[in-house]
Amino acid sequence: MFNDLKNTPSQYDGQIERDITRTLGDHFYFNGEVNFVPKCHDIIFLNKNEEKGQQALYQVLRAYANFDEDIGYTQGMNFIAGTILIILDPNNYKMSRDCKELWGVDFLSKTLAFFKNYDEEYVEEASWIFVHILYVKNYRVIYKREFPKLVEMVNYLDAQIQEKIPE
Repeated sequence: MFNDLKNTPSQYDGQIERDITRTLGDHFYFNGEVNFVPKCHDIIFLNKNEEKGQQALYQVLRAYANFDEDIGYTQGMNFIAGTILIILDPNNYKMSRDCKELWGVDFLSKTLAFFKNYDEEYVEEASWIFVHILYVKNYRVIYKREFPKLVEMVNYLDAQIQEKIPE
């Protein structure tokens, strides 16, 4: 199902393409820069080609736009989907010997066993997590035309601030 959703053209493709280049651009997952982790200096979280991260984000957003035809895609969804992809990126779980010693081999062997075939699956997993958050948990109402739920939430927050911190 995910393959069909991500490969089917969407009326939102142009907007998604414009937004993915503006999504979390300082993060190495989307900009291709090399990053090092303190205390594990020989671990490199590397995305040599920013297109990998942007392509994954495009697939997740297009799949959702096709999945939820009532909402489709709107700005702001890209940051949620992008964050999910960053968290699930399999490069986060590939560690050097120094980190294995630092974090404990038993813990790592169990954790890494979970991610054995994860490279091929994480974009699809990210997509279904995104669907769960927006569709199943109904956060999609934030993205309805005119953003009525978002306005309601901002007004509620404003009232709470006024009540708790009155000038």
